[in-house]
Amino acid sequence: MKKIKRKFSTGFYVLSILITLLIFLIGLGIGDYITQSKVRWIQNSEREILNSFNEFNQKMVNIENRQEYCNLSWEDLWKEKVEIGTILAKLEENLGKDDEEVKEQKKIYNDVQIELKGILESIEENCNYNWTIILFFYTNDDSLEEQKLSELQGYVLDSLYHENSNIKILTFDLSANTPILEKLRQENKISELPSLVINGKKYSGFKGKEDVKKIIQK
Repeated sequence: MKKIKRKFSTGFYVLSILITLLIFLIGLGIGDYITQSKVRWIQNSEREILNSFNEFNQKMVNIENRQEYCNLSWEDLWKEKVEIGTILAKLEENLGKDDEEVKEQKKIYNDVQIELKGILESIEENCNYNWTIILFFYTNDDSLEEQKLSELQGYVLDSLYHENSNIKILTFDLSANTPILEKLRQENKISELPSLVINGKKYSGFKGKEDVKKIIQK
């Protein structure tokens, strides 16, 4: 029985490699384009939401009666904040926690959250809203043991947020180490990470889902 010799085409092999490489480079290019588009979206959204805060605060200053104050629309501000946070988390996952663009956008995001914190607290106080406002202090620094607990705490809070629309969560990564975060840390006497401040009261260390639920129900 004769053996059939298969002809090997060097040209076809090289062409296959080039096509594979081209597809890979196109994939990288598309991925980079999408990432940069997300960064630009965040930049524009943060600018818009900060402008919205300024307009909102100006309305609050000029309001003459309590009913008009309580009728102000703040829901869009909160939805925008949540969307920015979700995309930032994805960018952090794709680009890395030490990426300079990600770090810069997180600093602005902290400003957004601190502005929103003041608005939420003011509306709750004046309009009898029954919200649970949670400040979540954590670290994103991989070199610290607290980072793993911080990540777990984040999952717990995400789950609770999706179960209860009355829960408003503001997250602060203290590894960013900015003056405004340091001031917030000192105001809330945060010495351990993760830590939660729930309706103005501090709870240090990791708290499981049932633990947080019990705190909220007090």
